[in-house]
Amino acid sequence: MTDSQLLSRFADHSDQSAFAEVVRRNVDLVYGAAVRRVEGDRHRAEDIAHGNPV
Repeated sequence: MTDSQLLSRFADHSDQSAFAEVVRRNVDLVYGAAVRRVEGDRHRAEDIAHGNPV
């Protein structure tokens, strides 16, 4: 199932497992972007990637 299909399942049916799968698939992408955004602070980037407030 594609990310788009999973997000549709989440939006249409509040399918938490579908959303969790999208997050699992994309956490590395989010982490990489966060590392660049916080100028290499890997601890802050990890917090961002895992949805923790900074």
